[in-house]
Amino acid sequence: MATTRLPKGGFVRRTSLCRHIPARPLPARLLALLLAALATACGGDDRGLIELSIGIDNRSITKIPYFIAWDEGLFEKHGLKVEFVLPAIEGEDDVEILDHFGWPRRLARRLGLERREVGVFTQGGTPMMLTAIEEAPAPHRVAIGATDCAVRSHLIGRRDLQITTLEELKSMRIGATARVSTMGFAAFLFAERMGWDIERDIELVVIRDGSLRDLDAGKADAMFLSEMHWAEAVETGYPVLLDTGEWNEPLAGNSLVVAPEWLEAPEHREAARRLLMAVAEATALYHRDRARAVDVLVRWSGLDRRRADRVYERGKWLPVRPYPCVEGFRRTLALHDSPVVRQHRAEEFYDDSVVREIEASGFFETLH
Repeated sequence: MATTRLPKGGFVRRTSLCRHIPARPLPARLLALLLAALATACGGDDRGLIELSIGIDNRSITKIPYFIAWDEGLFEKHGLKVEFVLPAIEGEDDVEILDHFGWPRRLARRLGLERREVGVFTQGGTPMMLTAIEEAPAPHRVAIGATDCAVRSHLIGRRDLQITTLEELKSMRIGATARVSTMGFAAFLFAERMGWDIERDIELVVIRDGSLRDLDAGKADAMFLSEMHWAEAVETGYPVLLDTGEWNEPLAGNSLVVAPEWLEAPEHREAARRLLMAVAEATALYHRDRARAVDVLVRWSGLDRRRADRVYERGKWLPVRPYPCVEGFRRTLALHDSPVVRQHRAEEFYDDSVVREIEASGFFETLH
């Protein structure tokens, strides 16, 4: 998804763990841990819990570790009191922003949303980097971790065109949510792998909220879409022309992004450490317990269980060690080569020191 210049505020998810009711019976040991967390978080005594607002722009599979951490009480286990925030977009009102990021209005009404400054954003590393480079004076941000470092979108074709080979797409319209986005990255990579010039051999069509409905409307001849749309496409007869996951190419995908100066404060660095540990444990739970992971997918994605179970398979690449996407940043610089881009290095856009500290502590080993 395209990401605009990072804002100072957004919409905060005000739902409290205190009002959370598990959707399925919990094992006695987990229930005990959850009750202990509730006693701390809901009893008016928040000593030891660091408050942290996290900007989350969508409900894709790359965000599932955050939702597992929320539902399973892992944020509280690691000493955080977390609120989720929907990023604000300059020039758009509340309803437009909800529509842009695909959050149902009924969910917004139930949760209650308000603008709030946040310290940590979830954002694609590629758009974060290129926006900072090409749209000066965009704010400088760095990725401190990531859940998405591999290209894995699908190229879906229109049902009425009967496209059978990738070569037929030359001179056709290829859709992506933005030129500077993870889907746009896939489009640039596709053109390179086909030996095509993206400016002359295909028409890259920007469809901000790209969906299968846009294909039906004829806005593009084929479109790069996420795993959520892929699951629907498989079930409803759209041709899946390409699975980019087969390329095994690096991507600077969904990242935990902060301002460098934010990370300098000791309390913020500690919050980042706790957050990355919670995300890592949630990811390990995703891989270990399919049924519970699918439960979370159903609750947060709006998918039915059959489709959520299909999407689960696409999350097997989620990394338990949430290092920033170093190779993805380097690949982005190479793919978007220009005189301006050549003035920058990948190291400007990530800080892996917190993850390395966690690695040195042996924490990741305990998750196996």
